[in-house]
Amino acid sequence: MAPTNTFISDNGRVRTTPGGLLPGFNFNLFSSLYPEQERWGGYAAFNDKICGDQVQIFGDFYYTDVKQHDELAPLATGSFVTEGQPTLAIPPHMDLNGVAPPNTPRFAGQPEGPNPGEVQTPTPANAFNPFNPFNQIISGGTRARVFDFGNRLIDTENEAYLATIGVKGDKVFGSNWGYDGAFRYSQIYTIAQIQTVSASRFNRILNANDPIFDPNSSSFIGTTIPYNPFTSFSEPTFASNIPSILFARANIRDLTKSALTAIDFHVYTTDLFEMPAGPVGFAMGADWRREQFDLNPDDENKTGDQPGVGIEKPSFGGRKAYGIFAETQIPITSPKMGIPGA
Repeated sequence: MAPTNTFISDNGRVRTTPGGLLPGFNFNLFSSLYPEQERWGGYAAFNDKICGDQVQIFGDFYYTDVKQHDELAPLATGSFVTEGQPTLAIPPHMDLNGVAPPNTPRFAGQPEGPNPGEVQTPTPANAFNPFNPFNQIISGGTRARVFDFGNRLIDTENEAYLATIGVKGDKVFGSNWGYDGAFRYSQIYTIAQIQTVSASRFNRILNANDPIFDPNSSSFIGTTIPYNPFTSFSEPTFASNIPSILFARANIRDLTKSALTAIDFHVYTTDLFEMPAGPVGFAMGADWRREQFDLNPDDENKTGDQPGVGIEKPSFGGRKAYGIFAETQIPITSPKMGIPGA
């Protein structure tokens, strides 16, 4: 957030465009201009005649690996209470024993009140934060950008490969018949990682009564001082905040895979039989394919534990398809007929 002595009171939003008292946040100042990328890959192909033109083995292989690193400005929470997203709340200055003042957010387990501002929060009844100058829970429409946690670091890796193996032949047994068939498999595997904030752990570091600040607790994080959200992003991070930041930092890793398997086979001839205008061509064939898509989100995303982000559910799907065809090429005229315009 910001030191309380820099707060500005107004009936509307302070930072908004147009018409705000202050300009909006300059996102570009804290983001990378272009993502860093590293690419490498290779391609190989072969064709070998086993029995002359009648039996040939062919195939190819393609592989590529692309790694990308990008940075975005520190996380913006959005409103602390947003439907479908985790609720954030800063406990009051002192322990209120679960008694919230009128027109202020409620403690955990308490119903939403009838008056404005009396929204539900996950704040324990004995929670407090000595750095909160207001003796009430701060939540509801409050918004913040969590600068102490640094830029969001985004690393993406795409690994793709394709392989084909097939057989083909022409002039089989001295005829005008030929064939070709192949098996092909391709896959794209994506690893998407982002360094961000865990909402549940962020709420814990705001509560001085949480066991993580108790030296006698098995979950003690090495400090008895809770996180101070009222600091200036233009100054170095408070040393006492560092253990809390390390505890609440989240490293999200989503895995996505898409794959395509295909088999096809065709036979053809350029001379099925003769007609006055020339030989009749014929071809027929079939193909089968299976498409798959798998999305496996990080557990943090499955539970919706990123501030300002909803729940991401696993997604698995696919389909199978097949087709057959037959076609013929029938000559109607030929130059030998001497027909004008033909």
